[in-house]
Amino acid sequence: MDTKRNFDPELGLFLYRAIEKSDYTYETIAEALGVSREAVNQYCSGKRKPKQRTLLRLIKLTNVQVEDIPF
Repeated sequence: MDTKRNFDPELGLFLYRAIEKSDYTYETIAEALGVSREAVNQYCSGKRKPKQRTLLRLIKLTNVQVEDIPF
């Protein structure tokens, strides 16, 4: 498996900032998305990319504005 394909520090930083600006913790985000807290931590560190559906749900949960999405 190509590990570089799953590593995305820019996306991780974006997700980290989105969660930090929201009223949610990693635990509440994880519960709402149906993933583990460790998975959310890996998304925010850029070590792992969320599935597209999970990413869209996370963006919606954190009330990110379309113009703020860097991709």
